[in-house]
Formats: sequence, C-alpha cells, structure tokens
Amino acid sequence: MKRNILRNLGTININKLQILGGQIEVFIPVEAVSDELDAVITKCENSYRKDHPEVTNVAFNVNLVFTMGYANPEFELQIAVFDEDSGDTFEEFDSFFVGDIELSEEQKKRIKKVMWDELGKTLFNL
Repeated sequence: MKRNILRNLGTININKLQILGGQIEVFIPVEAVSDELDAVITKCENSYRKDHPEVTNVAFNVNLVFTMGYANPEFELQIAVFDEDSGDTFEEFDSFFVGDIELSEEQKKRIKKVMWDELGKTLFNL
C-alpha cells in the first residue's frame, strides 16, 4: 500500500470532534488543505467524476480520523466527495484508496494535545 507522507496537513476544526462506539474514533475536519493533501483530494475527485460525470458542483469533506485502541494506523484520512447542489451522490474514500498518511511524532503529539484540551472543555467545562 502506498504511503502519503504529509508534512503539513492544513488547518483543522476541533469544534466538530465526534466520539463513536466502544472504540474511540475522533473525526477532525480539515478546513484548509495543504498542497500535499491537495493531490490526494484530486485523486478522489477524479475517481468520483468518472462515476458521476453529470455532477458539476463537487464538494468535499476531509477528516483526519484518530482511532484509539487496537487500530493501526492510528491516524487515517477520510474524504467524502458529493454533489453540493443536490446531495444525491456521495462517495467516501479512506486509506484503502488514498493510502496511509505518516505524521511525525511531534505532529501526533500536537494533535492529541488539542484533542485532550477540547475533550476537557466539552466534558468537564474546563
């Protein structure tokens, strides 16, 4: 499997943090995309347009997914591509399509620190 090495992910929005199921998965929306991530999004868009050539207004949701527990890798990209006008067509691309990402230990620590701080605010009003 191809690994995408991203040194600059972009800007994330921690206000939309979600925790689901017995295994903790955190979906962190990426609001501003780096140049490195732009190539991955273009790959997803090309695949989507091949299946849905009639769509003229393509939109994206890009999430960094953090999974705590037995998951490997710990961080994955999840990209949703859809028709912004009608919302009728939707495709989701994960690491099987876009490849694994590789974050430095420092990047992982910074993201986890932001998650921890926001979790404290959300759960305990700290």
